[in-house]
Amino acid sequence: MLKYSTNQHVIINDNFMSLKFTNNIEVCLTLLNNFRGLRHGK
Repeated sequence: MLKYSTNQHVIINDNFMSLKFTNNIEVCLTLLNNFRGLRHGK
């Protein structure tokens, strides 16, 4: 039972980390697009 709980926790943690990672990529892409927009705007 304890092992199952630990595995469950690890899986949830992995999902959270991948979610954070995906969000970071989206934020970076958004910033990059904004930066390009500013450069083209000038």
